[in-house]
Amino acid sequence: MLPQIRAINIYLFLMLTFSTSLFSYNTVTVQDFQDHIDITTFYGNFTITEPVLLDLLRCPMMERLKKIHQYGPFYYTVRPVAYTRYDHSIGVFALLRSINVSLDEQVAGLLHDISHTVFSHCGGLVFRSTILEADLQQDDDHLQFLKKSGIDTILRRHGFTSEQVHPKNSQFTALERNLPYLCADRIEYNLNGGYQENLLTKDDIQAILRHLCFENGIWIFDDAAMAKKFASISLWKTEHTWGSADNIMVYTWIGQALRQALSLGLISMDTILYGTDDEVWQLLHFSTDPMIQSLLHQSRNYAHQYEINTNRYDTILYAKFRGIDPMVKTDAGTRYLTELDGQFKEQYNKTKALMKAGWPIKFVS
Repeated sequence: MLPQIRAINIYLFLMLTFSTSLFSYNTVTVQDFQDHIDITTFYGNFTITEPVLLDLLRCPMMERLKKIHQYGPFYYTVRPVAYTRYDHSIGVFALLRSINVSLDEQVAGLLHDISHTVFSHCGGLVFRSTILEADLQQDDDHLQFLKKSGIDTILRRHGFTSEQVHPKNSQFTALERNLPYLCADRIEYNLNGGYQENLLTKDDIQAILRHLCFENGIWIFDDAAMAKKFASISLWKTEHTWGSADNIMVYTWIGQALRQALSLGLISMDTILYGTDDEVWQLLHFSTDPMIQSLLHQSRNYAHQYEINTNRYDTILYAKFRGIDPMVKTDAGTRYLTELDGQFKEQYNKTKALMKAGWPIKFVS
């Protein structure tokens, strides 16, 4: 037992040391006082005094999001981007608060990602067969999660219902809109994600925000150059992060490992729904099951497992196109950026076509 314990301790030490150095990129500061909470973000600094927000910010399920990585197993295998669902949720809430939307919509923004499984969308592969379908799992389970996790009780204590603050409420146009429109959710994960991967500086983000406003139910830019700077992040991230072949393959393998661990009783459904990334990663890491270890090996060494081959391939991987085509104010009225910038339109259509065609994958034995 001693060698195993020593190995676990070394592993935890390395993980904690690695994580500490990465969290220099943390973009959210939350200070809890007895009668209020102070929040510092890219989108402004706020003092929170509303009882419902204080209770939600202090609840265990919100704390759990600090241990759910925004890009799931991508963190452990491809690039250790220290960006969590907690950072994102606080950021979305702060962005909504900065434009003075209703308290209902602020609550919805704070809770919009609360129902994510371990490894974010990857956990959805336990329930769905493809990464495109897995993206839908969190939204489908949102209400049930609020009720089973105790958040519904907090909401009702303050006169709210879970249905009232569902993020897909059609009245919450600042929080959620379908692509290619902007919304607080999409703005935050592009700005923060761009910063995490050194595509944007803090000054870049502040410049972008100065030219972005919410008017008549839509987010809109008043400067085409800033709109392009922002929207280009969504194209890069679509191709190199969210929709990259590396990311899809790792998600697929870890999804298979989760299903195997579940079938063997190594983890429970509650662990997937309410657990944390490090907790589950360690359970998989120290499993003696050959299939799980093989899948982890492939995930850690993804670059040597396959090649992109348009002539001879075993499968084609598809991903969601997450490109943004923002609205821009001009002297001639409001226009899409693709109508104003031919170069951006070309790159936008190229990335969109790439996601539609998929990645032809040839596995290497």
